Amino acid sequence: MGGEEWNYGIFDILMAVAETGSLTAAARAALHTSQPSLSRQIRELEDQVGVELLSRGARGVQLTAAGRAFMDHARLALTQVDRCCGGSPPCGTTGQTEVCAGLLTGMEMTWATRSHAHSS
Repeated sequence: MGGEEWNYGIFDILMAVAETGSLTAAARAALHTSQPSLSRQIRELEDQVGVELLSRGARGVQLTAAGRAFMDHARLALTQVDRCCGGSPPCGTTGQTEVCAGLLTGMEMTWATRSHAHSS
């Protein structure tokens, strides 16, 4: 996981899917994209973090235990980026801001996966 560049929009995508409980509904209503594209992006994220974030079933999708832990960290990261950027550019700048942020993903993903296995 070290050194990869993150597209922070994927956090919004995962949140929309979790809130709607449906890849199709999130793709259409919240994200204005196609369901196959959305599914591919979620799979790529799962490959990148090394755990399944969504449980997919006939009745829709829901976050796994690891997915819930990931979303908690993602929300915190997005909150910190928002605070860092402060909403308006400093005087004398172009208004474009580059922010580098990191997520600590270590044992919490392993722990979340193990705790889910024990609760099943």
